[in-house]
Amino acid sequence: AGRGAPRVVLASRTGPAAGAGALAARLAEAGTTVTIVKADISERPSVRALLTWIAASGPRLSAVMHTAGTAQACQVADASVAELTRAMAAKAAGAAHLDELTVGQDLDAFVMFSSIAATWGSGAQPGYAAANAFLDALAENRRGRGLAGTSVAWGAWDGGGMTDAEGAVQLARRGVRLMDPQRAVAALGQVLDGDEGLVTVSDMDWARFAASFTV
Repeated sequence: AGRGAPRVVLASRTGPAAGAGALAARLAEAGTTVTIVKADISERPSVRALLTWIAASGPRLSAVMHTAGTAQACQVADASVAELTRAMAAKAAGAAHLDELTVGQDLDAFVMFSSIAATWGSGAQPGYAAANAFLDALAENRRGRGLAGTSVAWGAWDGGGMTDAEGAVQLARRGVRLMDPQRAVAALGQVLDGDEGLVTVSDMDWARFAASFTV
C-alpha cells in the first residue's frame, strides 16, 4: 500500500475472522482499497476462484505476495507422510497453484516468504524446511522462464507472526534475534527495487550462531 497499490486483497483460510479489519481501515484511509477474503491457498479450486474474482472485479492483478505458512514441531524420524503433507500444503502447494494459475498475467512481482529454515536448516521442522526450500527453487525456476520470481528467506519477525515467546528465547540462544517489522518491510522494498531472486534477511549474532551451527 505504501508503494501506491490501488487495491490489496488479503486472502486466508479464516478470511475476515483473521482480525485484519483495523489494518484494512488504516490502509483505506491512506488511499488503498483493502478486501479481506476467505480462500484456502493450498486448494487449487480455491485459488482459481480467488484469481477469477480478482480479474472480474479489477483492477488487474499486478503482484502476488505469498506469505502463508504452517508451524511444525516434529523430528525427522517421526515425520510421517501425513505430517509432511500438512506442513508443506500451504507453502509449497499454495505457491505451485499460484505459479500455475497466474501464468500469462504479466505480473510485476511474484514474492514468496521463505525462511532461514531453508537457508541453513531448522531443528524439528523437516517439512517446513523442505517447503521453504521449494519456494526458493520455484523463484529460480520462474526467473528461468522469464517470469517475475523472488523468494525471501526470513529470520524471526518480532510483533507476532510465527515465533512465540519461548521460540524467541531459543532462537536468541542460537544467535537469531527478532527483527523489527518496519525494518523488515523496508528490506523487502529494497529486495523488490533490486529485482532480487533469492535473498536471506535476518538479524543475526554471527559469533553466537556460528558456535551453535558448527558444533
